[in-house]
Amino acid sequence: MRPKVASLLVNLLCFPWICLSTFADAGAMTFSYQADTYPGIMDFRFIYADGPIGPGSVNNLHALIREKHVGPGAVVLFNSPGGNVAEALEIGRAIRAAGFDTSVGVEGRTGAGECYSACTLAFLGGVRRKIGTGAQFGVHRVSTNAIMSSKEALDIGQITIGQIVEYSAYMGVRPEFVTELTRASPENLNLLSQTKLTELHVVTPRFATTWEIKAAEGQFYLLGTTNTDDGVDKAIFLCDPTRHQLYAMMLFNSSGQYQENAIKWTSTYRLVFDGNEIELRPDEIAKTVTKSGENYVSTTIRLSPRLLERLANTSELEFEMVPPSKQIFQGWTSDFASGRAKFIEFRKSCH
Repeated sequence: MRPKVASLLVNLLCFPWICLSTFADAGAMTFSYQADTYPGIMDFRFIYADGPIGPGSVNNLHALIREKHVGPGAVVLFNSPGGNVAEALEIGRAIRAAGFDTSVGVEGRTGAGECYSACTLAFLGGVRRKIGTGAQFGVHRVSTNAIMSSKEALDIGQITIGQIVEYSAYMGVRPEFVTELTRASPENLNLLSQTKLTELHVVTPRFATTWEIKAAEGQFYLLGTTNTDDGVDKAIFLCDPTRHQLYAMMLFNSSGQYQENAIKWTSTYRLVFDGNEIELRPDEIAKTVTKSGENYVSTTIRLSPRLLERLANTSELEFEMVPPSKQIFQGWTSDFASGRAKFIEFRKSCH
């Protein structure tokens, strides 16, 4: 459905001496905090940023950070039609200084949320940035209804675009982002696709995976190594030529209580192919989770025809070890697209 843009006709510009924003007179953006802690397993900390970005919004954010003692790593979820661009830039800078990540979402709802106009600039402040497939992210051209000469409007527009270019570059976004911003008139929105968001570095890669075909004891195997902030996770694809059977050994970087909880509480295993969850059947689990050295737990999966079919077409592969509650999991995501050709080659050799 096409988003409503009637309230966005006056866009983006706001300077100390003049504010050129539909939402300049609206209340400041509101921020709320939610922390869900599962000791020894996971720690979720969310800041929900809702409503138009009016003057005073960044002060509200600072106040919440101080009051709740929010440390680095929290995720700011935006749901906003946009507003004051100067305030949006300050929010983005505050988010980066605090070491927060950003996303688009609505509290209590999955696959929802919108971030339009100046909101997109605040979003860029995230150290890590993610936009779910159900959320919308839209930009449009700078404009104003203020009465001024053409030269004055041009001068202000050039200053503002210059600020956005400098800010976006600092946040690690490609300069073509500003080009996308100018493609749509103020009466419309340029909704950026997941492909475009990735291409422009608006969203950041959560991981990097390298793939190698290696040999040990006269047998070949395919090794996928995924580097994350929490360590190095591995997927090892093995071949049993006597049975013409492929296996995947999933090694999750884990130690201490996290490792103990994975072994004690895992009741279900899942593979997620480009966001589509597949719960593994008992016959697909060749070996349940067990300790594998000081820093890993491992699970071995028998790759059935249905799993092989999905692997041949997936770009992102996620492995999850799930406790009985099914509310949380331990696991990781790998960039399978970068190794898919090697996997297909390795699969052909398993005969």
